[in-house]
Amino acid sequence: MHPEGTFDLYDATEQEAGSYTCVAHNLVGADLKSVMVSVDGYIAELSNQPVHVFISSVQSHSVRVSWESSGGLVSQLEWSVFADSVMPFTARLPADVRDYRIRQLKPSTCYRVCVEVQPGYSRDCVNVTTKEAALPRRKTESWDGLVMASCAVFFIVVAVACSLVYTSLYSQMFVQETDRRSR
Repeated sequence: MHPEGTFDLYDATEQEAGSYTCVAHNLVGADLKSVMVSVDGYIAELSNQPVHVFISSVQSHSVRVSWESSGGLVSQLEWSVFADSVMPFTARLPADVRDYRIRQLKPSTCYRVCVEVQPGYSRDCVNVTTKEAALPRRKTESWDGLVMASCAVFFIVVAVACSLVYTSLYSQMFVQETDRRSR
């Protein structure tokens, strides 16, 4: 490795020719660059097999997209709301990544997801609709609280009614006993 950021590779063989991706990180973020490396004039041939994209998981706020490609080159992932003219979101991914979870999506929304391997080499797209959003837990909890409060009120009313009936019967019995003793 040289001070200006370059480096030398020694004893490379033809089997090591191909696409390599360098990922650089700093405090601001990260960037990546892919290059084709030839060894003594030998360049690994790209496969003619096209990229194949499929959705492996769908949630209300995310989808997991996977793809098959034998190109071994950098992939670029794009996604946008289907039939929307807004600029798509993109993510550049290293050559060995073949699976990616797209997050922070809107529920019940149709998206177009595309994967392009090494710009211009191969591209495939799929459409996917996110699931409906689950009902917030708070609403069901408030119903649970309402049912519990209603049951408590019902039991209190029954207890008060039983107490009044008992008191009424007891006082009638007391009055009858007093009347019988006074005769």
